[in-house]
Amino acid sequence: MSPPTSSLPRVDQLLQQFRRRAGMTQQQAAELAGVSLAGLRDLEQGRIAKPRATTLRRIATALALSAEETDELVGISLNPQLRGYDLWIQVLGPLSAHVSGVSVDPGPTRRRMLLGLLALAPNEPVARDSLLEWLWDSEPPETAVALLQTDVSRLRRRLLPRKPDASANRLVIATQSGYQLTLGDQQLDLLAFRKLASAAAESRKQGDLVGACEQFKQAVNLWRGEPLTNLPALRVHPATVALGRERQALVLDYASTAGELGRHSEVLPFLRDVAESDPLHENIHAALMIALAGSGQQAAALSVFTDLRNRLATELGADPGHELAQAHQRVLRHDLTRSEQPATATRAHRQLPRDIADFTGRETELSVLQARAARNAEHHTATTIANIVGMAGVGKTRLAVRLAHQLLAAGKYGDQQLYVDLHGHAPQPPADPNTVLASFLHLLDVPGDQIPQDLDSRAALYRDRLHGKNALVLLDNAATA
Repeated sequence: MSPPTSSLPRVDQLLQQFRRRAGMTQQQAAELAGVSLAGLRDLEQGRIAKPRATTLRRIATALALSAEETDELVGISLNPQLRGYDLWIQVLGPLSAHVSGVSVDPGPTRRRMLLGLLALAPNEPVARDSLLEWLWDSEPPETAVALLQTDVSRLRRRLLPRKPDASANRLVIATQSGYQLTLGDQQLDLLAFRKLASAAAESRKQGDLVGACEQFKQAVNLWRGEPLTNLPALRVHPATVALGRERQALVLDYASTAGELGRHSEVLPFLRDVAESDPLHENIHAALMIALAGSGQQAAALSVFTDLRNRLATELGADPGHELAQAHQRVLRHDLTRSEQPATATRAHRQLPRDIADFTGRETELSVLQARAARNAEHHTATTIANIVGMAGVGKTRLAVRLAHQLLAAGKYGDQQLYVDLHGHAPQPPADPNTVLASFLHLLDVPGDQIPQDLDSRAALYRDRLHGKNALVLLDNAATA
């Protein structure tokens, strides 16, 4: 059994991650996969102990997962060892803990506060004196140290599986001066949030604004409210207050990045949340004004300015600062980075599996396929179709993936890349063409309520959405050409 610090992802975690990456609601994903909304919710909440592989593969097709991602999702559901001990602690909202997918009550208030204090500083020692001060409100009894040791021991037992191995005892460790909660980023929402925030910042730095927005969105979606809302005594803890600032900073970065893409409306819910939690924060309200105006809600944007100006005057006796005043002028002048993208615009989706680093051979086949693509491009041929055939296991998928990545590296088909495993030669039923087209249309930014029901209409809309695009579509594991 793996120690807590190397916890493996669960089916529910992977499903949420893949669905959010695809930009789908639970309703949309359920409809595309042909499963019930309640069933998908149960899967994402970890309430189904042994999900069916066929159901997971249908969802994987709807979400346009790669073959590798599908195998990972199904493999975890089939392997009992991977469904073993797992820990998930949440502090970005009410404190909660789950062990192997089951909610666990840490115990009385003092023990819950202990978990909260340790989780606010993951993988760092928390001084014993600091714990005593917060747990007993600056008035610890003479027996406080012994009581703390007992609380740590009982908390450790609550958070461990029924039959832990020796390595699991490293979860809560005693240090020279206090205690430390040792966790990985798949075990604590705070660590997952910071990992995503760092990845988003790097994507933005590299110029991948679309990827940055997706990572920003995943990060803010980890928040379920103010930190530790069910532990009122810790809401004024310096680490709790600092966490709120981290959230605000990330939402502002998200708003700025989305604004550069003209995607103002997608950040509105998050800006409203942080603005409500800090009604005098001028930079947040300035960003909210820009997002509202960029979404076509100029009157609402001006109302935000008026309301905040009145609050500043009443509560602080102050005038709006430079940032807020500048946002007000931009709204009045309609001076926004970009207007919201039209409904017909499509985002670039890069669905290809990762390239194979140790790929060797097949140079002749690669040269022939690359030459055909180049020849058709030179003569403005509408579509290049390549059919790779061969016995199972000879490397058809590896060849196709290597070719696709070489074409992309050469500057071809950069607008859109779509991938689906059709399961044509797999034990499970082949992918339904209607479902495949629906998932592609969703990736091409067609709203769920605008996706036709019949196959012919979906195919026609699919062709329309790809018209004029330099797109590459890889259909893997097809039964027939």
